[in-house]
Amino acid sequence: MEWIEFKILILSDGKYGDRAAKVIKKKFNDTKIITIQERNPAEFIDDVDLGEEVESEIVQADLLIIYVRHPDVVAEICYRKNPTILAV
Repeated sequence: MEWIEFKILILSDGKYGDRAAKVIKKKFNDTKIITIQERNPAEFIDDVDLGEEVESEIVQADLLIIYVRHPDVVAEICYRKNPTILAV
């Protein structure tokens, strides 16, 4: 039986996501968690910069799981049109 490589990227603002990464890695070895800067959810962010590393990882991912609490950052990530689960 062949296993399909499936790359999962978990994006977190630091508060949630660690336990999910541990559980998912048991089934999908190519799972990666990246912690991005935590932002005040009440603050309006006009220009969200995710950084080159995050952008590169998003492009390579088959599935995004987002544990980010700021709505502007979540919207920016969703604009990438990757299959996404919003876990927070």
